[in-house]
Amino acid sequence: MLRGVSRRQRIEQWERITEWPLMVAAVLFLVAHAVPILDPTGSALLLGLCRWASWITWLLLRNRSRRPDYARRAAILLPHSPLV
Repeated sequence: MLRGVSRRQRIEQWERITEWPLMVAAVLFLVAHAVPILDPTGSALLLGLCRWASWITWLLLRNRSRRPDYARRAAILLPHSPLV
């Protein structure tokens, strides 16, 4: 990152960068989870795609929003971190 940029500014920048991708993944998860509930008699292909999309987005949200996000925030807060 740039020298002279405060830690708070770096955290705010990180939040701006990750906000929309995580929002899109959350909406995709919601849709993929809701379709089989709203139409349980849908085609096997549709239900299978929803199941896969639900699992993939859940893993993405779980891993991105918890581990790397926390690690990135910790790296921003630690001075002289190699991750920054």
